[in-house]
Amino acid sequence: MSEPSRLQDPRKQGPWRKAGKLAAGALFDPPIQTRLFFRGIFLLLFVMTFLRLIFLLVNREAFSGIGAAKLSLSFLNGLRFDLHMLLILFGLFFLFLHIPGMWKYRFPWVKHILWIPLALFLPAVGLILFDVHYYADAGRHLSYEIFTVHSDRYDIVSTAGMASKYGWTILFLAALSALLVFGWKKVLGRGPGGKASADNSPARETVWMALFLVFLLLGLRGTIKGRPLRMSNAFTQGRTELGHLALNPLFTVWQSVLEGGSEVPVFLPGDKAVENVRRLLGTSRTVWYGDETPLFRKTAVADGPARERYNVVFLTMESWSPRYLGAYGNDQGTTPEFDRLAADGLLFENFYAVGNRTIEGLGAINLGIPGFNRSGGPTAGSFLSGSLEQNSYRGIGHILAEAGYTSVYMHGESSSNFRHASLPTLAGFDKHLGRSELGLTPEDTSGPWGGWDHVLLDRLYDIARSEPEPFFTLWISLTNHSPFTLPDDTFKKAPPGDAEGDFRDSIRYTDHYLGRFIERMRGEDRFGRTIFLITADYSARNTATMEDRYHIPLLLYAPGIIEPGRDERVASQLDIIPTLVDLLGLGGYHHAMGISLLDHEKDRFAFLNFAQGYGWITGREILEVDPDGRPLGIRNMDTGERVTTDLLSRTQDLLSFVQVGRSLLIENRLAPAPWKITGSIDPTPLDMGKTR
Repeated sequence: MSEPSRLQDPRKQGPWRKAGKLAAGALFDPPIQTRLFFRGIFLLLFVMTFLRLIFLLVNREAFSGIGAAKLSLSFLNGLRFDLHMLLILFGLFFLFLHIPGMWKYRFPWVKHILWIPLALFLPAVGLILFDVHYYADAGRHLSYEIFTVHSDRYDIVSTAGMASKYGWTILFLAALSALLVFGWKKVLGRGPGGKASADNSPARETVWMALFLVFLLLGLRGTIKGRPLRMSNAFTQGRTELGHLALNPLFTVWQSVLEGGSEVPVFLPGDKAVENVRRLLGTSRTVWYGDETPLFRKTAVADGPARERYNVVFLTMESWSPRYLGAYGNDQGTTPEFDRLAADGLLFENFYAVGNRTIEGLGAINLGIPGFNRSGGPTAGSFLSGSLEQNSYRGIGHILAEAGYTSVYMHGESSSNFRHASLPTLAGFDKHLGRSELGLTPEDTSGPWGGWDHVLLDRLYDIARSEPEPFFTLWISLTNHSPFTLPDDTFKKAPPGDAEGDFRDSIRYTDHYLGRFIERMRGEDRFGRTIFLITADYSARNTATMEDRYHIPLLLYAPGIIEPGRDERVASQLDIIPTLVDLLGLGGYHHAMGISLLDHEKDRFAFLNFAQGYGWITGREILEVDPDGRPLGIRNMDTGERVTTDLLSRTQDLLSFVQVGRSLLIENRLAPAPWKITGSIDPTPLDMGKTR
C-alpha cells in the first residue's frame, strides 16, 4: 500500500492548509442544528405565504384591479416581514443551540425542546386566520386593538365570534395544525439528541455560530443598508392595499407592543367632542359621509358652469421662517425673488406649521392630519411612524385623481428618509421621484442629505412643462437644512461671526433658484393655467418665541387666477387640502382637520403639536395645555402677557380636537376602506370665479 500524499494526510499538511480545509468543511457541511433551523424556517415561510394567499382570496374585493405582477412583488416583499417575525419568535432559541460543544448531542431533552418553536407558531397561525376576517371588517391588520380589549368596539374576545361564523376557519386551523405537527416531526428527524455527526469540532461549530448570528441580525433588520425594517417598507408599490398584503398581523401587533401608549384621551363625552370638531370644521356646504367616519366629508358644489382645471405646483421650502423673508418685514434682502412673487400673490401673514419636524409637516400637508405630542405612543410626533401607516387615508393624490389629475411627489433624498417610501402611497400620488428614481449623480447631491435645490428645480421644471394637464406636483426642498452646505461660494454673503450666516446664505441660494424656476415657467403656455403654492415644512428651530418656532410662510401665486393681497387670518398646514379642494372646485371627500382658506365665514384656528403638550392659536392669542389636558393659560402673542379671556370654550375646542383626532387615528376611522365606500364620490366642478 502506497504512502498517502501530503494532501491526503492531515498530519503532513501545513497549518494554513489545515485551516483552509477546516473552513471549507465548515462552509459546505453545516452542523445539524443549522440544518434543522433552515429546514424549519423554510417550512414555516411556506405556511405563512400560503396563509397570505388565503388572506388575498378572502379579501379579493380589496385587491380587485391589481395585476398579478404587483401582487407577486407584494408576496416577495412579505417574506421579509414573515422572516423577521419568525426570527423574533425563535431565532434566539436556535442561536442558543449553536453554542459550540457536545452537550446538545448528549442530552435527550434537547430534541424535545425543539418543539418549542412549533408551540409558539401554532397560536400565531390562529391569529393570522382571525386577522383574515378582521381585515375585511376593519380595513387594516390587527395592531393597537390589543391594548383596547376593554372597549366595546374593539373587544377582541367578543369579536372572535366573527371568525366562528366561518366554519371553514376553525376546521382549517385544526387541519393545518395537524399537518404542521406532522411536518415538524419530519423536519426534526433524529435531531441533535441523536448520534453526533462525524466532525463536531468546536472550531467548526464556532464558524457556523458566527454565520448564523450574521443571518439572524440581517433577518431581524430586514435590510442590508438603511434603517431596520419598518411599517413603511411595506408601502412602496403605489397602492395601500399592496402594503397590507405584504404585512402580516404578527408584525403589526409586535410593532404596536413596541410603540405602546395607545390609550385614547377622554376629555369630554365622545359625542360632544365630535360635535365640537364638526362645528369647527363644517360649513353650510359641508356634506358628512357618516358617523362611523365622523370627519370624512365633502364640500357641496355651487351651481354654475364647469371651471377649468388648473395645474398646481406645490413648493415646500425646507425650514423657511417668515422672520428671514422680506415680504414679512425682514430688511436684510435675503429673499428678493420670493418678495417679488409675494407682491403679486396672496400672502398669508399668520400661517403655522403643526409641528417642528419635516414628517409632521408633510403629514399635515398631504393627509390633513397632525401628530399628537411626543410623550409616547403611536401618534407621538407623527402618525407616520408605525402601525398607523396601515390605516385607510384619503390624501390629496386620491382627491385629485378623481378629477383627472396626475400627481407627482418629488424630492432629492433617499426614499427611506422622512417616510418618503410610504407617504406618497398613503396620499395617493401617481408618481414618486426620489434620489434614485431621478438618477442623481454625486455631483447633483449635497453630501449626506440629497440633491441640490437648483438641480431639483431644474428637474421640476422639466416635469411641470411636460406632465399631462391637469397635473399636481409636490416638491420638497433640501439644501436649506443643517449643515447648510452650498455648491459654491456665490451666495455666501454673511459676514464672519454671524451665528445665522450659513442659514441665511442657504435661504438666499434657494430663493435665487426659486425665482429662476418661476421665470422659466412664465415662458411656458401653461403658466397661465398653473397655481403655485409656496410654504415650508416647519419653521427654523433657532428662534426664541413660540410663534417663531411654528410660524411659516404661505403664498398662493397665480397671476390672473388669484387676486394679490395679504390675509391676516390664522391658518395652518391642516388647511391645505380643504383649500385646494375649494380652489380647484373639486368637491372631493377628505378627512383633513382644517378649513378652506377661501372660507371667510368660519372662526379660524391653528393647532400646534408641542414636545409636551398642545397649542391653539386664535387671532393673536395662544392657548397652551399639557398632554393631560390641563390648561396652562392663554398668552397674547404680541405682548407675551397672560390673558384670561374665554379659557373654557377654547380649552374644550382644543381638547375635543385632540380626543377626536387621536381616537380616529388609533381606531382607523378617518376614512372608509376604499372598497367599502358606498355611493358616488365623484367631484363636480365648483364655480368660484375670482378668488381672494
